[in-house]
Amino acid sequence: MSILSTNFKKSAFFMVVLLLLVSLIIPSVSADQGGKNNQKVGVVNTGRIVENINEDWTFYKGAQSADENFSESNFNDSSWQQISLPHTWNVEDGIDGGENYEGYYQGDGWYRKELTIPNSYKDKELFLQFEAANKEAEVFVNGKSVHTNIGGYLAFTVDISDHVKYGQKNIVAVRVNNEVKDSAPLSGDFTFFGGIYRSVNLVVTDKTHIDVEDDGSTTGVYVTIPNDKSIEKRAKVNLTVPVKVSSDDAKSKSNSIEVRAEIKDAEGKVRSRTELKIDGKKLKSAEVSGDSAEFKGEMKVNNPHLWNGTNDPYQYTVEVTVTRKGKVIDQVNEKVGFRYFSVDPDKGFILNGESYPLHGVNIHQDRKGYGNAVPNEVRAEDFELIKEIGANTLRVAHYQHSQYV
Repeated sequence: MSILSTNFKKSAFFMVVLLLLVSLIIPSVSADQGGKNNQKVGVVNTGRIVENINEDWTFYKGAQSADENFSESNFNDSSWQQISLPHTWNVEDGIDGGENYEGYYQGDGWYRKELTIPNSYKDKELFLQFEAANKEAEVFVNGKSVHTNIGGYLAFTVDISDHVKYGQKNIVAVRVNNEVKDSAPLSGDFTFFGGIYRSVNLVVTDKTHIDVEDDGSTTGVYVTIPNDKSIEKRAKVNLTVPVKVSSDDAKSKSNSIEVRAEIKDAEGKVRSRTELKIDGKKLKSAEVSGDSAEFKGEMKVNNPHLWNGTNDPYQYTVEVTVTRKGKVIDQVNEKVGFRYFSVDPDKGFILNGESYPLHGVNIHQDRKGYGNAVPNEVRAEDFELIKEIGANTLRVAHYQHSQYV
C-alpha cells in the first residue's frame, strides 16, 4: 500500500519526522505472517484465496555439492531439519552482529516444502508470496529455477502457475544466501540474519486480478490522500489499481470487466463509491498494453473523522472489487487514515492543526532467542511495552519492516 501526501517540504528534518511516523500512518492489512500457520484465508465472494504455508518445511545449512541437486523432486531430504517459518539459521551465531565473529555463518541455506495443488486451481493464477528472505533467494518448483530475488527486506511474489502439477504433489525449494553482495544495505551495524525469516503465502486468483506482483505489494491498491487543511471538510482520495487482464478478457468485444471502489467508515457505512477506469474509459474501449491495465479514480469523503495518532487512530476501509458480468472475481481492502500535518521549527510537530509532541522509540526487527524470525505474537509483546511507556511515535530501523509491524 502507498499512502502519499502532497506538498512535501524538502527538508531533512521533515523527512526524519516522516520516518518516525510511517508505521503509525500506514496500517497493516496483510494476511497473518508468523501467527497461525497453514491457514487458508478466502471469503467465498472475494474470488481470492490466501493460504499461509509456514508449516512443514525441511532445512539444510550449507551449499550443495557438485553431484547433489537439492531442488529435485525426488531428492531425499529425510535427514534435513524439520522447521516452520519464520526461520533464521543465525539465531545464536548472529548475536555478535559482526562479520569478524568466527562462528557467524554466511552462505547458502536450503529450504524444501511439499505442496499439493488441487485440480480446482487449474484455471487460476498461482503465486508464492514471500514477505522477505535474506539476502538472496532463488525459488525452484519441481527442480526448475523460476525466480531469483535480491534484497533481504522487501516482499516479493513469484508466479508458479505454469510450473506446478495440478492434482499432484509438488516440491518447492528455496536457496537463500546471506552473504554481503551488491545489494543494499552493503553494510550495517546490525546482523544480516540468513533465512526465510517472514511468512510465505500461496495466493490463488482469477486470471484477471488486482496485480499481486506490483513492486512486492501485498494488495496492489495505492491510495493517495491530501496533506492539507481542506481535508477537514472534504477528503479527496485518489486510487490507482494495477490489474492483470487475461487475454480472453482483453480481447472480448463484449468485455464486462468492471473495477469499483468503496470507502467505508469504521462502522461499515459506505461514505463514497466510484468506478475506476483506464484513462477515463472502460476496459472494452481503452488501450491496454500487454496484459496490464492501470485503473484510476477519485473519491470524496465529506467531513471525515480525522486520524489523530494514538489519541484517536480512526481508520476508513477502501474496498476495491473486480467483477465479470456482475460476479466478483477479486477483492481487496486497504485501511486509510485522513490527517494533515506539518513541522514548525519553534512549535514542533503539528497534527490536524494542533500541537502533537512526539515521544517515541527506535525498533529493530530482531529479538533474543529468535534472531530476526520473530512471530507476530512475540512482536505484539514489544508493542505492548512501547505503549506502556507512553510512546506515541515509532521509528523503524534501518530497513523495510514486515507488513505486520
